[in-house]
Formats: sequence, C-alpha cells, structure tokens
Amino acid sequence: MINTYLVELMSTGAITQLPDSQKVFGALIYMFAEEYGSREATQMVKAIKEKNIHFSLSNVIPYGYVPLPQAYLIEQNQKLDLQNKKNYKLIKRVKYIKKEDIGSILNSKKQVDEVMSYVRFDTWQQLRASIDSIRYDMPELESKLYSVPVTEVIEVKKNGTVTQETPVKKFCFYMQVEENEQTEKLVKLLKRQSEMNNIMILGKRASQGMNTYEIQGFHKEKEGDSKGNMYLNMGMLLPDKISFTDSALELFTSERCSFNIENRWNSKQRMVNYISFVSEGSIIAISEGIKVAGKCVESPSNPDRDIVFGNAYLWPIKLNRGEV
Repeated sequence: MINTYLVELMSTGAITQLPDSQKVFGALIYMFAEEYGSREATQMVKAIKEKNIHFSLSNVIPYGYVPLPQAYLIEQNQKLDLQNKKNYKLIKRVKYIKKEDIGSILNSKKQVDEVMSYVRFDTWQQLRASIDSIRYDMPELESKLYSVPVTEVIEVKKNGTVTQETPVKKFCFYMQVEENEQTEKLVKLLKRQSEMNNIMILGKRASQGMNTYEIQGFHKEKEGDSKGNMYLNMGMLLPDKISFTDSALELFTSERCSFNIENRWNSKQRMVNYISFVSEGSIIAISEGIKVAGKCVESPSNPDRDIVFGNAYLWPIKLNRGEV
C-alpha cells in the first residue's frame, strides 16, 4: 500500500534557496541513520534505488501552494496566439499558486493574472565577513568579505486594487512511501520529530542560522484523484517510464561533484559531472504508474555509496488528453 504524507516546516532563518527533493532525501536518510544505524539506512537506500519499494519526495514549497506549470502555460499561450511580453513576464514571475487554483489555470478557466494569491521570489547577495584571525587564532590574518545568496519567498495577496506582500515562513514537503518495515520506522521517526518541533537542516551555512527549518507537523494526506495519467511534477525528477510526447517538460541541469579535503572546491583539481532533471511545475504524462515514473542512479562521484535521488512526488491533476 502506498501512502502520502505532508511534513509542515517553519523557516527559522534566512534561506539561500528553497531545498529540492534531493536535499530533503539526504536529510531524511541522515536522520534515519542517526536513529536506526547506517546499515539499515544503506539497506533502505538500496531498496529505493532498485525499486523494491516506492519512495518519492517533493521539493520544499510554500504551505498551501503548488508550483505553477510555467512551461505548459507559455506553450498553451503560444498556441492560442495570446503570447505577449506582459503575460510572459507574469508567468515567469509567479512561482507558486494556491492548490485550489491549479485546475482552473490548467484548463483555461482562469488566467494567471486573475489569481488572488501567488508566491514569487526576491533574490540578492548578503555581505558577510570572515574573521580568520579569531577563527585560527592568528592575529596577522586579515578579515575577508564575502557574499552569500539570499532568497526571500514573498506571498502576494490581491484584494481589488490593493496588493499586500508578506514574507513566507511556513513551508512543507510531500513524502509518498510504500509500506514496509523501514518506511514505517521513518514515518514514526518523523512523527516524533514533529511532536518535539526538532530542527531540520536543509542547506549550507546552518551554523550561520541559514537554511534551518522547524518540523511543526506531520500527517497523512488524502490522495487526490489519480485515475488519469496526468501529473504535476513537485520535485527533481529523473524520468524513467513517462510519455515524453504527452508531457510538458522544463529541464534543470546541475553540476555534480564531491568535496575533496585536499583540493576543496578547486575546479582545476576535480572532476566535474553534470546531470539534468525535470523541474518542478512540469506536466508529466505516465502510462505504467507512478512507481516507475522516476528513478535513482549511482552518484558519479561515489558510485559505491551514494545515489542521485530522482523520484519526484507527482501530484495528480485533471487535464484533458492531448492538451499538452
């Protein structure tokens, strides 16, 4: 049996970028290994990679919202000859819309500029100082200035001609798992973590108070209508068995490398790998079920131990066949 759970999070500091499903997976496996041991965690990771159990995750998203299917909407506007600079800029600006609006948007009953609430990003560089003389107890060392990327997640609410903008602090992610002994342990662990409001680290610079989230809730979700074959991608998907011709995909390519203690992040001294994922907000058409839509692969930097997690959570949507 497959169950879907919602994990509620509260941001406790600044965010460099919203964590994707791979970061969430890494944090969950680390949490699981801390509680039950690395051997059992390794067994679960192996079972996930070999598809012995279904395990999918969404990115961290604003609570109550879903990703706007930007690629699909831009393509539909082009087909209807409605594309213009203003409409294109609005679609690219809006990152998330309310769950209750997604059906109307997808089936052209409502335009993006008609939604009353949406979420956008503001990004900038925050200047910080590294005081190496204190850090290494060497007074002759100079302080260094460096910048850190910061993403502010903004909720925009419209009421007639009045627009209100407020920072988003409440987030969530979806976890869909097939019942077995290990996933039941993970479910119980997350339930305990939420009861204690424990902190979940989902990014770099946690020691500086960044990318940390308090787990504030954990509950089982009522699954939506999944009788059709159309889904909204909610995470970083490595596609396996999907219909590429009936999907509307947007790709994200990232650099993959492991940290080397000797050469650190020196690009001249390390091997660089690139991998492409299907981004959140893409429309996914599947024919053989959600269990085989995504896949995990061996990590190019450490194939004996690590995997690249590519099982994105797919949210069922109602979309007439042939519209993509």
